[in-house]
Amino acid sequence: MNFRVGKRLLAACVFFFACTAVQAQPRAVDLDAAERIRVDGRLEEAAWQRAPQHADFVQYLPLDRRPPPSGYRTTLQVVAEPDALVIAI
Repeated sequence: MNFRVGKRLLAACVFFFACTAVQAQPRAVDLDAAERIRVDGRLEEAAWQRAPQHADFVQYLPLDRRPPPSGYRTTLQVVAEPDALVIAI
């Protein structure tokens, strides 16, 4: 699912993920003014194919800095439009 959020909220999310991840350094794909993301829960646009998928997250509580148990996986992708950031989690 993807959500359109403000840049300040994204900065807070990126800070949170950076503090709780070992190697996660989320990067965004920049779009030009002609390319737009449709917020429909599908990741079919070409931008999502170019956006790096971040998945190196670790637990914060109860076992600090350990990988999550098998079966629990979180991925993050960020696309930057000229006037919005679109996040897929």
